[in-house]
Amino acid sequence: MLEKTMTHSLEQLELIDNLLRLGIYYHFEEEIDRVLKQIYVNYNKRDHHDGQKNEELYATALEFRLLRQHGYHASQEIFHNFMNEEGKFKTILVEYTKGLLSLYEASYLSIEGENIMETARDFATHYLTESLKKKINENLAEQVKNIKLVKRMSFVRDRLVEGFFWAVGFTPNPQFGYCRKFSTKLSVLLTTIDDIYDVYGTLDELELFTDIVDRWDINAIEQLPEYMQICFLALFNSMNELAYDILKEQGFSIISHIRNQWANLCKAYLLEVRWYQRGYTPRLDEFLRNAWITNTGPVLIMHAYFCITNPIKEEELEFLKHYPAIIYSPSLILRLVNDLATSPDEIKKGDYLKSIQCYMHESRSSEENARNYIKNLIDQTWKKMNGDILRDQSFSEDFRRSAINLARIAQCMYQHGDGFGIPDRETKDRILSLFFEPIPLS
Repeated sequence: MLEKTMTHSLEQLELIDNLLRLGIYYHFEEEIDRVLKQIYVNYNKRDHHDGQKNEELYATALEFRLLRQHGYHASQEIFHNFMNEEGKFKTILVEYTKGLLSLYEASYLSIEGENIMETARDFATHYLTESLKKKINENLAEQVKNIKLVKRMSFVRDRLVEGFFWAVGFTPNPQFGYCRKFSTKLSVLLTTIDDIYDVYGTLDELELFTDIVDRWDINAIEQLPEYMQICFLALFNSMNELAYDILKEQGFSIISHIRNQWANLCKAYLLEVRWYQRGYTPRLDEFLRNAWITNTGPVLIMHAYFCITNPIKEEELEFLKHYPAIIYSPSLILRLVNDLATSPDEIKKGDYLKSIQCYMHESRSSEENARNYIKNLIDQTWKKMNGDILRDQSFSEDFRRSAINLARIAQCMYQHGDGFGIPDRETKDRILSLFFEPIPLS
């Protein structure tokens, strides 16, 4: 079906898109690459029509998105035919929801400096929002490690299934089953430690816990209160198990790299606790220099590298230790969408520092203006990430894809509010649909 000759490439593009959305594209990676390579060869040679029809916008945007998702530098100029002489998209296009939705999805593959894609995002967002107020096609409108920490610590959030949902979005390919299993365990550990720092631990206890994690000193845990002993022992054993598996498989020791990641995370958590106890609200840039780590993105991405990369290379680990863009950008997006999901009531309550609070305090602006600023920062980070990962071939495609997937599952989890902290409504429906309910036949 992929390789047979077709008079128009739209059928091939739609088939590739369906394979991606169903999560079974990995069966056909070679065939998909051949088709997209041929489409890319002809990308700038084709004659395009006057840009009046929905099917043309839909097909052009779908082609642009799939090429960019697979590392081809498709030009934004392809959308010129859908714009008028004033540089705005033609208003006739607003009648076609399918084309607008395709354009909206394509705009998220933009890179820095692409004004046409910025215009496309604004145009599609505005008219799609308007269309949701009307009666439109429902299909277009709606487009499990057993650590038992939660049972031993009643103050900790129980998010095992949500953690597995996150792991599936992060590394969905079947060959990464070990990574999904470990990422789910990791999610439980991270949630537990986050709640210890945010909710339960005293400053003295947290300083001691941070020091013991930094030294990775199992002999010192008797200095800790019982609940912290349980937590550190679970962390120590789980990470040593991972290190053992990789040493056995590849003959490579990663334990020092694991220790550094957890030490950096706990030190960043401790700084936030000190800020809060002092009543200190940092500037946004100061906050983000620390908070992009406390959202746990670097730990998640680094452990994904350990789990899916074979062979692991010392030079790559040394490079990753300094948090390059492949770690920084998706982690920053995770932080910002998490903060954006914070409710106005939580902002007023001020129990936890968020980027919105910091920007409001720094700029003396309203919450609405602060939210708009954070949304724009998310957009800019997506563009930078798309450009960086498109250009950087230093790491395997699987690892680069997983890094981007972290940002994607973050946007999914926090799309309608705090879908991880308060996993009812949309998150619950998505988990039921993905894991428990059969795929409808029509």
